[in-house]
Amino acid sequence: MSQAIDRELQQYMALLNASQKKSILAVIKTFLPSMEKPERISRKQYNQEIEEAERRMDAGHYLTQEEVEKDAATW
Repeated sequence: MSQAIDRELQQYMALLNASQKKSILAVIKTFLPSMEKPERISRKQYNQEIEEAERRMDAGHYLTQEEVEKDAATW
């Protein structure tokens, strides 16, 4: 069964243009776990990033849920 599926995929892939193949490849990649290991950060860097985010929020640099939804509607 797997070989039949592989042959059918090859037949369809041959019919696609480069843009369509690129789209299919992007979809396939969503099914597979990432081959790259995410870069880990230190606990110190993590805490610094949290503190920076808190400072931005305290200074009023954030969006409300409603603002995010309104902005997302224009995508």
